[in-house]
This record gives sequence, structure tokens and C-alpha cells, in this order.
Amino acid sequence: MEIILQLFLLFLSIVLHECAHGWVALLRGDRTAKNEGRLTLNPLPHIDPFGTVVLPLLQVLLTGRVFFGYAKPVPINPSAMKNPRRDILWVGLAGPLMNFILGGVAGTLVHFHVNQHLVLPGALFHSLLIFCVINLWLGLVNLVPVPPLDGSRILAGLLPRRTLPHWMTFDKIGFFILLLLMGTGFFDKVIAPVLDALVQWVTGLR
Repeated sequence: MEIILQLFLLFLSIVLHECAHGWVALLRGDRTAKNEGRLTLNPLPHIDPFGTVVLPLLQVLLTGRVFFGYAKPVPINPSAMKNPRRDILWVGLAGPLMNFILGGVAGTLVHFHVNQHLVLPGALFHSLLIFCVINLWLGLVNLVPVPPLDGSRILAGLLPRRTLPHWMTFDKIGFFILLLLMGTGFFDKVIAPVLDALVQWVTGLR
């Protein structure tokens, strides 16, 4: 039952993450995601066979817990945006920002419960805590500037124009860099301590 809850909350979080990209793109003039039916909370259009199904199940089998996954990326057309260079940065930020907002709201409710300003049923408290951790983790991981993570898109919007062609070459090997970071324990050694501090700060739990 615990694993099913984690899978459900992870999937909900990554669907909202992808929708946030599409909503901001629409605000900046790009209707691609809307026209392809991706601005919806219906989970079916967002399912990526590997990132949404296989990867979370592998984590369950290997570790007994779920800590990462991704949905099918929302289609974006920068040339349709009002200011492509600036707007693609905001589109990239939208996903992690959505996760931080979701994690912050869930964590604040947990904080109120811990400090006895709000009494929550045990099951709801537990679900909110998991939802908080999942979203803060997704927000932090997606800020890492390695393709295909959102951090690479954000960095591309900040780099000088003359360096962009060189940066874009990393798109071809980004996935392998990501695997290398996972294999060397980067996320456990660098991101996990930041996550622990952030969860403690937001929820008031020690």
C-alpha cells in the first residue's frame, strides 16, 4: 500500500510539473502543448513508458521505494514565443517551481500539524509528508544543469549567445552524463543533504 501511495503521488507531481511547462509556454505565445492536448491533468497523454512506468517500478524492485520519474516532455516551440531566449528560461523554470510550490504547501500543512495549529488525520499527514519530499526532490533534481533536466534549459537562457552552440552539443550526451552522476552517487551525496535541510525547514520536523 505504501508503494502504491508513493507511485501515485510521484505521478501526480510529474504530471503537474509538465503541465506547468505547457501553461507558461502558452502564456508566452506557444500553443503547441495546448494543441496537442497536453494541458490536462488526465494522466494518459503524459505517460512515458520508461520514465513513468519502468523506471519507478525498477526503483521499487531494487530499493523498495520510489524517488524519481518523469512524464513525456511537453512539446515546446520556442520560435512561437514572444521572446524565445527569455521565455524558454521561464518555461524551464516553471516545472521545478511548480514542484517547490507543491512541496512548500504540503510541508506547511505538515508544519502546522507538528506545531499543533492544525490537526490532521494520520493518513493525510503521512501522504502530505511524502508529497512534500517527492516534490522538493523533483524540484532540486531538475535544477541540475544537465540535459534533459530543466536546469540545462534554464542555463541556456542565461548563457551568452556566442556560447549557446557549444552548450547545445551537450544535448547528445546529456543522458550519459546523468547516468554517470547517478553512478557516482552525486544525487545522494550532494542533492540529498540539501533535500534533508529543506524538508526540515519547511515541515519543522527534526
